[in-house]
Amino acid sequence: MEKILLPNYGFVKTKLPKDIYTSVLKECLNMKNKKEFISGLTEPGVAKHYYVKNNLDKIQNFMSTVVDYYNKQYPNYLKGIKILNKNLPIEFQKPWINYQKKGEYIPMHEHDGVLSYNIWMKLPSKSIFEFNYNSITGRNLSNTIYLNKKDEGTVVLFPSLLQHIVYPFHNTTKTRISIAGNIFIFLYSLH
Repeated sequence: MEKILLPNYGFVKTKLPKDIYTSVLKECLNMKNKKEFISGLTEPGVAKHYYVKNNLDKIQNFMSTVVDYYNKQYPNYLKGIKILNKNLPIEFQKPWINYQKKGEYIPMHEHDGVLSYNIWMKLPSKSIFEFNYNSITGRNLSNTIYLNKKDEGTVVLFPSLLQHIVYPFHNTTKTRISIAGNIFIFLYSLH
């Protein structure tokens, strides 16, 4: 007898370098006069979203290294997206900042693109981020990530269709701040 595991993809986790974290956090904490980004998740009780403006290059350059690492860990993921006859470069969508206050949440959702990421910038004493997916038998499974202050600056990169949720917290009046973004396959003219 032999045990056969069916292949699947996961997520990768790392930390932002301290200098990038400090620069991005400064932008997150200085949101005066910025216009709210309206997403498909905008409804009462859902965290507010604003586009990142000043640190795009820093975030994208770092996330490129994380994407490279992801591709080494899961080499067939991007190759397995069979919509074109040749590999194409990736393109980063403009990331956004989520501001989640006491009692607010981000409902179960998935993202556009092929990969997505989340960066936890400021966390209340306890916060819960959860991935949800189906087993081979169709059973709903989850991977719950319990977050606290030591997780500030942590980055997760995952397949964009992997559903996830951010639960409300009630133990503090501090704001939970995170950054999210999507990565697409760059479709340029094939002529």
